[in-house]
Amino acid sequence: MARRAATRTVVGGLLAEKQMIQDFIARSRIEVEAARLL
Repeated sequence: MARRAATRTVVGGLLAEKQMIQDFIARSRIEVEAARLL
């Protein structure tokens, strides 16, 4: 997911530069790591 955001361009720049996308990726990573700990 992060690799795709780093290369995808949208109006105004890279998708990964958008704060909302950064937050979504971070929260997803946290959820994946939490699931691994179960």
